Amino acid sequence: MEVTVGKIATAIISKLRHYTFYSLPELKIAVASALKSFNEAIFKNVNIAEQKYLWKKETT
Repeated sequence: MEVTVGKIATAIISKLRHYTFYSLPELKIAVASALKSFNEAIFKNVNIAEQKYLWKKETT
């Protein structure tokens, strides 16, 4: 699991490294957007029903 967290962190940091954030809410929105993009790239070949099932399984 630690490797996965490292990959996600690296993907988000590399996407946002050239931006300057002036508030925590602004950073939070950018990180959420980058995480959504990361997840969509992973699940692009998985149908919507499977995505919802996997998302529900991870959050419980």
